[in-house]
Amino acid sequence: MKGWDGLVSSVLLGTDRRPANFDELPEYVRERLGDGGLLDAAALATVYKRAGRKPLRELTPVEPAGGEDRPLPRAAAVRRLAAMLGGFQTVVLGEWLRTADANGWGVPPEQLPALADFARNRAEYRPLVITAAGRRARWLAELNPEWRFLQAVDAEGNDPGLWTHGNAVQRRAWLLGLRRRDPSAAREDLAEVWPNESAATRADFLGLFAEGLSLADEEFLETGLDDRSREVRRVAARLLARLPGARYGVRMSERLHAQLVESQGVLAVDLPRSLTASMERDGLDSANPEGIGKRAWWFHQIVANTPLSTMDLAWLKLPVEGCAPEVLQSAWTEAAIREGAARPPAAPGEAPGAGGGMVPPRGGITARGTTTGVAGDAGPAGGPGSGAAPGRAGGSDAAGEAGVGRTGGAAGVGEVGGAELASRWARELLLGNAHTGSRNPAELLRLLPAEEWAQSVNALRNTVDVAELVGGLPVPWPAELGRMVLDQLGKVGTNRAWARLASIAARAVPPDVLDHPITRDPSGDEDTWRRRLVETLTFRREMYEELT
Repeated sequence: MKGWDGLVSSVLLGTDRRPANFDELPEYVRERLGDGGLLDAAALATVYKRAGRKPLRELTPVEPAGGEDRPLPRAAAVRRLAAMLGGFQTVVLGEWLRTADANGWGVPPEQLPALADFARNRAEYRPLVITAAGRRARWLAELNPEWRFLQAVDAEGNDPGLWTHGNAVQRRAWLLGLRRRDPSAAREDLAEVWPNESAATRADFLGLFAEGLSLADEEFLETGLDDRSREVRRVAARLLARLPGARYGVRMSERLHAQLVESQGVLAVDLPRSLTASMERDGLDSANPEGIGKRAWWFHQIVANTPLSTMDLAWLKLPVEGCAPEVLQSAWTEAAIREGAARPPAAPGEAPGAGGGMVPPRGGITARGTTTGVAGDAGPAGGPGSGAAPGRAGGSDAAGEAGVGRTGGAAGVGEVGGAELASRWARELLLGNAHTGSRNPAELLRLLPAEEWAQSVNALRNTVDVAELVGGLPVPWPAELGRMVLDQLGKVGTNRAWARLASIAARAVPPDVLDHPITRDPSGDEDTWRRRLVETLTFRREMYEELT
């Protein structure tokens, strides 16, 4: 309403600083105001606002949305969805949508606007909401500009007009769909419009090449290294570093072996004297972060972008001269994560990699008098009361003291694929309690087959914050890991040191572990982490019962 903001400003600042001006108020308010003052005007304007307005005439009704073929779930499931959209147990909303979709259920149309609002600023929920909206997605997107992300559903077809005349959301989704179907065609279409796109669009679209990345993309990505936009160059370098057999990896390997030599059981490092134009073209950043020198930072980036196949796992056990060992360890961590990113997250049922997993001591790991567990009753290892820094390994002898071993012999490079090689490096870095830099050790753990996660967490319990470690794993966890964590939480009472691990486990344990005995133990009336854990597990179990 015109004039309202001026009234508010006068009330807040005072009429001395902001004299009241009634000229912009609606005529209806001015007529009844007479000689009244500021507060009279505010009262009349408030009533005017609340009184409604005359109905608009000669409007064209909105066309009804298309129907859906999917049936709706039972009423209890719909009420649960409404409760989550109202703010109760919202963390389970994505799981509800995935489970409903997997079981062929639709979403009540009256809940779609609330879902679109929820996903508006939560990108991770958008694909789920687009799927839930189905044929109604396009209709909703046209009603509210803040729901434009729903227009991505248009690009599921093959209409090339979306690429040439669509908006940014439609063009991105169309290119991604084509990249998944025909990577070469997507590359050719992007190359055709490349000079005319903005730097932000070039960087965004180039990042989609992570789908179906192959050596056929090398030439196009190499041209990206010469782009005038720094962000485009960064994206091109990141993709080339993930491309086995690319010239980029050869250049990095040559730089590494010019700066690092194994001699008489020692890794001798000669840090780069300067950052050459060629190194800058390949994406090496000249600005070093706090805590590391410039030359060490340049060397770190070289190692992190060198193919693992050109390095030797045995180097992990050698003393280092010429730089701090942590520089190499954190760079090897980056390299393993980079090469492991080429495969999807490990899932239950995936075959273990060669070399075996980290195993607990014979007879099982004990936790201060308990049987097998994650850690002792005083709190998660690496957490309150421990000497290990959260999110990274502790002293070099800790793994040996915890009884970590291998089921097989020492892992060599050999002729293995990138994913398996990344898994081997990840295993050895975890075994050696390597410094992981800015990376969470969970990023290494997730490179291992899921069957190894439980025993690996058990073996690392004395050197890594367990909540930090499992909190970075994909969900749902394997059943073995879920049971192990809930077994331990069942033994520790309501000690607040376990609250964070309980919060993570409540959302991460798989459906077949939701009926764990901890849910039948009395949790008391007090609002504790234990009570919240049981409530979330029970809520999820009931959700699955309603949707399956």
